[in-house]
Amino acid sequence: MKIGLVGFAGSGKTTVFNAMTDLDAPLSFGGEVRLGTVRVPDHRIDQLSAVFSPKKTTYAEISFCDIPGEHGAEKKGLSPQSLQQIRDQEVLCLVIRDFPNPTLKGDPDPTGDLETFHLECVLADLQIVERRLGRVRKERGDIREQGAFEIMKSSLESERPLRSVSPEELNRDYLRGFGLLTDRPLLVALNREESAAGKS
Repeated sequence: MKIGLVGFAGSGKTTVFNAMTDLDAPLSFGGEVRLGTVRVPDHRIDQLSAVFSPKKTTYAEISFCDIPGEHGAEKKGLSPQSLQQIRDQEVLCLVIRDFPNPTLKGDPDPTGDLETFHLECVLADLQIVERRLGRVRKERGDIREQGAFEIMKSSLESERPLRSVSPEELNRDYLRGFGLLTDRPLLVALNREESAAGKS
């Protein structure tokens, strides 16, 4: 499984990445995509391996990808390069800052950051969906595909992520190959200072 750690610059993505992977990636704005793989311990595998004594025991692995906030300390937003890197992930973990950071202007705004990220993903998906829908209409293509893309367009125009559209309502076969961000499973990680841990 590939999990992309995403969020705005200064949210603490790399700190979370280092904690999850036990690596020591440098903390900085921007930079390169960082990759780390973690073996998932499973006592059932251990028991089976002890019983059957295979030549090799293979555990499940999770790959974490730390996608840099491209716009540095002064700005929020996701560049086209960041959006493409996010599209390559199977699951998204949005790291949201809820701690003071002297290198950033203003107080933390977790709700605002979540809304901004959501809207950026919705707009990026809407561009892809509108482009494809226009092509299908122009070429008078598959009427079922056109219907699926009309459902997607309507959902995105209502700022409703595609992951919330039921399989009964939308045939997900038509989504394959488009890398639509709002269809990815999303986990939100609120990154707080240690003194605030466990408080609501």
